[in-house]
Amino acid sequence: MTESSSDKSDATSDQKGNAGSIELTESVLGEMLERTFLQACFQLPTGFVDMLKLFLVATTAAYQRPLSLARTLQLVNKCPVNTANRDLTTEEIELRTSWISIGYLTLWTLDQMEGLETVEALERQAAAIQIPQSVFDDYGALVQHHVATKLGQAELEETSSSSTDPQTAALRAYQIKIIQLTLQTIHETRLANEKFVDEDGVGPPRPHIPGAFEP
Repeated sequence: MTESSSDKSDATSDQKGNAGSIELTESVLGEMLERTFLQACFQLPTGFVDMLKLFLVATTAAYQRPLSLARTLQLVNKCPVNTANRDLTTEEIELRTSWISIGYLTLWTLDQMEGLETVEALERQAAAIQIPQSVFDDYGALVQHHVATKLGQAELEETSSSSTDPQTAALRAYQIKIIQLTLQTIHETRLANEKFVDEDGVGPPRPHIPGAFEP
């Protein structure tokens, strides 16, 4: 039986579509986090955040899957890919852990403060992602303040570290950057999804929150 030209065209389209898409499996997410972390570290002092945003895209995908925070950390720590061609230092691993933890906590806080989910859904998500209390203790107040500010529920105040130690002050600034870019990432993802669903590119109507996600 001879294959029609239309069948061949459809088959070719399917192959191209499959080749152009990447399934975000657990191993792929772990590799994305591993590959982008050091590059993000190198970029930050220059003011570029491309790699950090990709790092946070992977973090967001893991959160939404949902994977527990411990599982996500395990995936990146055990990833067979070694971008640095060496073992990371303890300080580098701790920094990477803090970035993922802050990303998770920011997304969880956003879910709570927006009130777009039912209590039951939030409880299921909390049970799934399993953010340790220590993460809430370390970053909870900072994350809540910046999420509330983004949603127009609080005024932005100076959040520079009161510490005189330059390294501590730099870490605080990076933590704030993680929170802000996580919020930006989830906002851009929502816009992309809305444009995909709605042919006119506007997306479905959403409740107006004064000051929310305005540049």
